[in-house]
Amino acid sequence: MVFVHYIHYNPVEAGIASKPEEWNFSSYKALISNQVTKLQKDEVIKWFNDLQNFKYCHQKPPYLTGVNYLG
Repeated sequence: MVFVHYIHYNPVEAGIASKPEEWNFSSYKALISNQVTKLQKDEVIKWFNDLQNFKYCHQKPPYLTGVNYLG
């Protein structure tokens, strides 16, 4: 779980996006969409309990949201 959040939030930390959903080279938007993809969306979302918590966690850095931080 921590890697998903870290990867999605990385462009924000780098200053090249202000929110994870602004970075087009990420799976974030595909994971929160209703579109059919090859991603295992249900499994990833389940790591965060539900879609609402997934979105909430991704609005803050991993170390502020209770997601274990490795750095």
